[in-house]
Amino acid sequence: DWYVAQRSPNERLRVNILVGGPDLRADTVRVTVFRQEKKGGRGDWANAPVDPGTAQNLENVILQRARELAQRAGG
Repeated sequence: DWYVAQRSPNERLRVNILVGGPDLRADTVRVTVFRQEKKGGRGDWANAPVDPGTAQNLENVILQRARELAQRAGG
């Protein structure tokens, strides 16, 4: 679902995360980030650009955290 921060009520974000398998590899995790801005007085939302590095950074964080958890679990 969409997330709206209290400090930025005219912007909302949605992040889709697809994990394609149990292996901890870059090609098994896909992150897509959507961003919208409120336009006009009626509260219509319009798609807005997202920094291309945002999804990649999130993928890296997810993979790093998964590796840490796997090491703690002895795997």
